[in-house]
Amino acid sequence: MIFFLRYILTFLLIPVSCAFVSAFFKITFFCAEYSAYLCAGFAVAGVYLLIKQRIGRIYIFLHEFNHLLWSVLSGVKVKKFSISRTGGEIEVEKRNVIAALAPYFFPIPLAAFTIIHVFAGKIYAPEKYFFAAQYIIAGFIFGWHAITTTAVITKGQIEIRQIGLFYSMFVIVTLLFFFCGLCFAVISPKFYLADFFQLSYKETIRIYCAIYNSIFKLIP
Repeated sequence: MIFFLRYILTFLLIPVSCAFVSAFFKITFFCAEYSAYLCAGFAVAGVYLLIKQRIGRIYIFLHEFNHLLWSVLSGVKVKKFSISRTGGEIEVEKRNVIAALAPYFFPIPLAAFTIIHVFAGKIYAPEKYFFAAQYIIAGFIFGWHAITTTAVITKGQIEIRQIGLFYSMFVIVTLLFFFCGLCFAVISPKFYLADFFQLSYKETIRIYCAIYNSIFKLIP
């Protein structure tokens, strides 16, 4: 019964997920120039991973640390945490969906870069080249996370199999674009943090209204 209700709730909240994705793209690709910077960073990340041909220890560390971080934030007791060259292991008191999927939706490097941006902006007034460089770096980080996450998911991660592919992908996509949208709203020279929430709210209402109108048009 709980399994069934979870999937019903997921279907009902898909418009919210779509709203976060829409708000993210409106903030990150607000003009052709900065879109080019972002795409350049993303492309560099793709070439880098293509040449490297493997995930690497950095991803392994960030993956396991994400499990640890969100387990602690969720109030779940961590019994064991270890990292080696070939992989990592974390043992918790009880399974938590958010902590289990955190490595896929929460890019720690992008969050750290956003914090650095905030402090750097307080030290001196940023010039145009400053934002350009930041967008290239942010594009690289986002590209690296998106590509590595896709590669890992397609290999069939155990936590995704246990939770369920449909529900897992809904949580990952929704929270990934939510957190990345927040980060890019802070980094962007045009938008503010409140703009992301405002855009997300407007998009959510617009999508629900469109669905509502479509349903009633089908009723004779």
